[in-house]
Amino acid sequence: MSFVEELKRRNVFRVAIAYVVIAWLILQVGDTLAPALHLPGSVNSALAFFLILAFPLAIFLAWAYELTPEGLKKEQDIDRAKSTTHVTGRKLDYFIIVVLVLALGYFAWDKFILSTKREAALVETATRAITEQVAVQPGDPQTTDRSIAVLPFENISQLEENSPFTTGIHDDLLTQLAKISTLKVISRTSVLQYRGTTKTVPQIAAELGVAAILEGGVQRYGDKVRINVQLVDAQSDEHLWAETYDRELTALNVYAIQTEIAESITSALNSALSPEDRERLNKVPTESLDAYHSYLLGKQRMINRTSASLKQAADYFQTAVELDPGYALAYVGLADTYMLLGDYSNLSLGEMLTLAQPALQSALRLDNRLAEAYASKGAISSKSGDYAAAEDAFQRAIDLDPNFATAYHWYGDLLITYLGRPEEAIPHLQKALALDPLSPALTVTFGQALERLGRFDEAMAQYLKAIEIEPSYASPYFLIAGLYRSAYGQIDEAILWRFRGMARDPGMVLGLSATGLYYLDLGDDAEAEYWINRAIALAPEQAAPNTALAYLYRFRNDRERALQVARKLLEIVPGNNISLVTLVNFGRHREALKKFAPIYPELQCGDQLSVTRFNVFLALNLSLALEETGDPECAALLLNKVIARLKTLPRLGSAGYGIVDVEAYARLGKRNEAIASLRHAIDSRYRAFWWAQGEKSAHTFSLREDPEFTAMMQELKADMALQLARVREMRANGELPDIPVPQI
Repeated sequence: MSFVEELKRRNVFRVAIAYVVIAWLILQVGDTLAPALHLPGSVNSALAFFLILAFPLAIFLAWAYELTPEGLKKEQDIDRAKSTTHVTGRKLDYFIIVVLVLALGYFAWDKFILSTKREAALVETATRAITEQVAVQPGDPQTTDRSIAVLPFENISQLEENSPFTTGIHDDLLTQLAKISTLKVISRTSVLQYRGTTKTVPQIAAELGVAAILEGGVQRYGDKVRINVQLVDAQSDEHLWAETYDRELTALNVYAIQTEIAESITSALNSALSPEDRERLNKVPTESLDAYHSYLLGKQRMINRTSASLKQAADYFQTAVELDPGYALAYVGLADTYMLLGDYSNLSLGEMLTLAQPALQSALRLDNRLAEAYASKGAISSKSGDYAAAEDAFQRAIDLDPNFATAYHWYGDLLITYLGRPEEAIPHLQKALALDPLSPALTVTFGQALERLGRFDEAMAQYLKAIEIEPSYASPYFLIAGLYRSAYGQIDEAILWRFRGMARDPGMVLGLSATGLYYLDLGDDAEAEYWINRAIALAPEQAAPNTALAYLYRFRNDRERALQVARKLLEIVPGNNISLVTLVNFGRHREALKKFAPIYPELQCGDQLSVTRFNVFLALNLSLALEETGDPECAALLLNKVIARLKTLPRLGSAGYGIVDVEAYARLGKRNEAIASLRHAIDSRYRAFWWAQGEKSAHTFSLREDPEFTAMMQELKADMALQLARVREMRANGELPDIPVPQI
């Protein structure tokens, strides 16, 4: 017998083939499991090394030994006539076939399933990496040679009545320096964190990312003022320049001192003033010292962003423009304050616009190159729904003052809140955070961008950081509450954070009315009514409390009152979805079409039909009105457009759609898809408005008697009952702070 034939007889070739296939399969499985088990890449390399080394051993064993019924024996000890290698060979053939089938199956699974998941994961990782590259964290600023932070000035006279003036001089100097295009100047909110600090100049500079620190003091005595300033190099902690200014106390002299300081700093940092910079620095906003003083007090009252402090700010700005009708910056302050009062108090949108727009127009009439005025115009246009004008105004503000952190901040808010483009907001917030890294308001807005991108845990970290920066700031408490409700399904924890926020600003209407909605989720309509009525008492004509009231009456199936509030809400906010959903849920289909179809031509079936992330709820509800008034084809078309759009939108979070897919599938008669979507939503911790989109939704009528739908509604009710019990326990234990009733 030839050597090759002997190799065949002893099954050496079969063993080699089996070994190679098994080794390949082991390596492929190892390649998949190693990352999942967080093993280093060297593990798979070592495995391949040992498999290669073992191959000759396997061949040797196949040649030298034979597997017999009595066990493994040396080939030389076996009678050739009694050899069973042919039987072993057939077994090896079967074994090789099985292993090949397994290998082919694994190859198909890896190619068509695992590879798709890996590609998706890589895309997600790459997207996150790109976003994180541009996402400036407050504690990670970038340093440039021409960058400066102006620490809070010291009140040298030690007289308390001079403190507001000292703070105002500091704020105004910051504003002046920020107008120099070649400098990076850290904004007021961040530097105020270092008032009374024991940190060294190098420490502060490292935290803020600046090359120099300006320190100073102000002394006011009689009709004189003394301002001491010194510029310190961040690395060496040595003085670059220092000066003392003694002048008669007039508005003109105060502005002149600020201009001289700005020019000296620019020179010390080896920079230069452009003609535009010099023009801005030499401009005198007011010659009235009293008007200037009122303006400074107004700016200081705006910082806390509470309803009470904003009302005080408005009074100070009003005094300033009465003392000097040509004071453009004071008009901007007045417009900004009224705009913010629309968010933080009981001012309705109409009242806010009536008060803010004339002040803004006065500012622009007096100075049409004032960056602050264009930022104000952008914010007011955003709230009035003129988003194109808002975007143009913010871009104009940034062009006029590239160091104006507020313009970048509010532009980012426009992109997040109104235009649904959070990914585009990131670079603008990056610039704002570089200029104002310790601003709680900016940190909150950055968190909102992350939340809209579905990065809920990172958003939570930003909200908590804002509280760490400024514990009295109410907004992050409310946003944390919103995350617990809309992303995590923990309504009980959400209510705890709402109470913490309301304790800090009990006059914030949004806080009161939203608390009522949270209690409706828990099924406690009596407690919900208490908080909604408090909001109504504060702001009877504002959208938020009336929205909550419409939900309350819908929860109670109080048809007449719900419709009454829905019609009132239409007068406050024309075309709002809450009014539409109330009308269709209580059978007012023709009225719904009459009032809404003209407002939303893009939702009428035809060539222009377009369902977007902004009108998806409206499309769902208009489809019901169309179906019930004799146009089922258009209704079905809208529903299918809704389902297609939902595939691009998040289910959870403040911008999530909840279970609109369940409602749409139910209307289309797709029971299995509706039930599967509901199961997925509940398992994903969907809880916010579960009753409104579930058992009390007109869209889910066909599912009311379905056993699985009923069981899942009962599952949600049981969860809400447990969470409500915890809320009541927190109330009994004193964990929920008492909320004072503000003066109306």
